[in-house]
Amino acid sequence: MKYIYYSITTAALVLGLCYWSWSHNTQYRTVVMTMGGEPFTTEVADTPALQQLGLSYRKSIGPNNAMLFVFGMPGDYKFWMKDMNFPLDIIWLSSDKKIIYIKKDLSPQTYPQSFGPATSTQYVIEVAQGTVERLKLVPSQVVSW
Repeated sequence: MKYIYYSITTAALVLGLCYWSWSHNTQYRTVVMTMGGEPFTTEVADTPALQQLGLSYRKSIGPNNAMLFVFGMPGDYKFWMKDMNFPLDIIWLSSDKKIIYIKKDLSPQTYPQSFGPATSTQYVIEVAQGTVERLKLVPSQVVSW
């Protein structure tokens, strides 16, 4: 009887660990994005799990690094600074990759407030604070990847 109990317990633990590992997969694919004439090594958050995690818990992001959130269809995508450890600039893009809204200098202390445009977007980019100013990004500019 003990053997059956231990076998079932072990199987449940193994299955639980496999599920946890699968559900917490943080393997972002990367693309090279161009904004303001500069290349950015960009991690792509294109699943709900990756989008929920985003840049949370990290210590920083490099000056030419970004995270691109790709949504399946245009919609109302608001962002907040939950579990963030550093400030960001956030850029919202239309489905044709034109900048439609920018929020600069968002600090982690703004949580739980959320930010976003009043219009539909399909892509959102997070970059280091000061990137928008450095590149002189404005609405209607196109981002490519």
